[in-house]
Amino acid sequence: MIRVLFYTKPDCGLCDEAWALLRRWEERYPLAIQVRDIRENPEWFERYWDRIPVIQVEGGATLEAPIHPGDLERALAQVARQRGISSTAPRTG
Repeated sequence: MIRVLFYTKPDCGLCDEAWALLRRWEERYPLAIQVRDIRENPEWFERYWDRIPVIQVEGGATLEAPIHPGDLERALAQVARQRGISSTAPRTG
């Protein structure tokens, strides 16, 4: 399992796009995604208010807005390789 922290807030278009990317990669990799609304914690807000969405892949990269699909794929693939996790083909239909 690859643990992912997703820092976000409501009404954030870039966050919605990044969430869709995470959900797509969840079809290939076993992800445990923890969503963190930055408004719920003053430390998160102070750290990320101007950088969301932020995706932290445990044992791997931290990605900040804008999140590029290839960067997220590389970050997940790197951690999967390190842990001996094989990816699966994305489901269709």
